[in-house]
Amino acid sequence: MIRLIMALMLIAGAARAEGERAGAFDYYVLALSWTPTWCAIEGDGRGSPQCDPGQGFGFTLHGLWPQYEEGWPS
Repeated sequence: MIRLIMALMLIAGAARAEGERAGAFDYYVLALSWTPTWCAIEGDGRGSPQCDPGQGFGFTLHGLWPQYEEGWPS
């Protein structure tokens, strides 16, 4: 898992967007959720197939988001 996170950080640092110039921000937030917690809070109520028995548990990657020290980029 650590290798995956480090690879994502390297890719994010080297990524360049086509077209408009990327905005300025302070750092990236790696947004993950842990399947058992999500299923206990919301997923079971939604009938999510992710929460079915035998699916296994793990992290779900939601994104690598730009972040300011205070506030959020628009």
